[in-house]
Amino acid sequence: MKKLILLFLPCLMLAGAGCSSSSDSTYDSYDSYDSYDSYDVDTSNIPQGSSTVLGCDLDDEYCASLDVYVEGDEVSNVFDNDKFEYVSVDYSICDELGCAFDDWYGHQWYFEF
Repeated sequence: MKKLILLFLPCLMLAGAGCSSSSDSTYDSYDSYDSYDSYDVDTSNIPQGSSTVLGCDLDDEYCASLDVYVEGDEVSNVFDNDKFEYVSVDYSICDELGCAFDDWYGHQWYFEF
């Protein structure tokens, strides 16, 4: 998935020069996780269990050290080490490169392994 996103990155940079998608909409790499079919994910390549990662709240432009717990292709638990609080996960999706998840405030977070 991330490889596909990187493929379209030059088009994003050159959007003003005539490179656009067929729908003429701006492509946001993190939004691509919203339409990602979780049944197509090979979970054998996704790190399982707990990890400490740098995660970013894309809505508040805030990044923090997070303790995350991944089961299958979903994030089940998140603890923000900088604010010393749990982050409630409403929706999540992971692939072998990282995860995107929404918290209960509706903010979208992203982290890479």
